[in-house]
Amino acid sequence: MSGTRLTMVTLGANQFQTQQDQSTFINWILGFQFGSLIVGSTVIVYIEDSVSWGLGFWLCVAVNVIGLAIFLLGSRFYRHGKPRGSPFLTLARVVFASIRKRKITVTSDDADNYYYGQDRNSEAKVVLVQPRKNLRFFNREALKTEGDAKSDGSEAKSRRLCTVGEVQDLKTPISVLPLWLTAIFLATPMAAQSSLTILQALATDRHLGP
Repeated sequence: MSGTRLTMVTLGANQFQTQQDQSTFINWILGFQFGSLIVGSTVIVYIEDSVSWGLGFWLCVAVNVIGLAIFLLGSRFYRHGKPRGSPFLTLARVVFASIRKRKITVTSDDADNYYYGQDRNSEAKVVLVQPRKNLRFFNREALKTEGDAKSDGSEAKSRRLCTVGEVQDLKTPISVLPLWLTAIFLATPMAAQSSLTILQALATDRHLGP
């Protein structure tokens, strides 16, 4: 699926306002996705093995065409987010700016010197939450120093000053990186096993009774 299943989950959840509605949608769509996986591994495989490979193939094509048609017909009702540039550029800017400010010492007394501003990647209201203590090396990028901000508090040099929210956006994927790397050892044998499911089924006795 080339990652489209997870992409569709986030796209659909973005259509809802409250976190409860988003969680409910994710539960339902994941349930339907795994349900369709069961149907594809049983009903479609049975049709291809017992009736015709062509019929099973065209059934899959028909279902995908219907799903695509429903998706396109409802596109005018979707919430379309405005493009705000590549998030990777923002993450890279935080890294390079933190390196440029590596000589600045971050202490617990700098709570009032962090730059919150208006998060470039969000239209939500600014929440004054101090940056987390993990990966404190990147906190210096949100620390206002001489020449970083104008007299009215607005940002003067975007290459030297980022918001606290942007710093947290970089910390989040770094924090889950060990978990993601650990999951590779589990996902690799699962992918290898799932690719041999049909061959395993063909080599076994598939009768439920005499």
